[in-house]
Amino acid sequence: MAAKPETAIDKGMAGPGLLAYIATSKFADYLPCIQVGRHLPSGRVSRSRGPRSPVWCGDIADLAEPLWELMAERVRASHVVATDDTIMPMLSKGKTANARMWVYVGDD
Repeated sequence: MAAKPETAIDKGMAGPGLLAYIATSKFADYLPCIQVGRHLPSGRVSRSRGPRSPVWCGDIADLAEPLWELMAERVRASHVVATDDTIMPMLSKGKTANARMWVYVGDD
């Protein structure tokens, strides 16, 4: 019997494309996790609780952490660091609140 192929999420079958779609829908398109699962093509992906779960977003963050560490290391090694403080809308109970995003850019 062949060994089970390595998966991005333990005990999951989500591939890189599905995980990228979930992250983009959640963080770039501002869809709540429950709606991300509703927008998946029927028949191709199970619409069970898996893709709609906020736990998957945490798993995606765990997968991206080494990339984030590398990017942060390169910025800290720069001679000049530029920063930007951007105010963004954030959904809150019954209203929209202001959230802040700090972006740092190094030499490259």
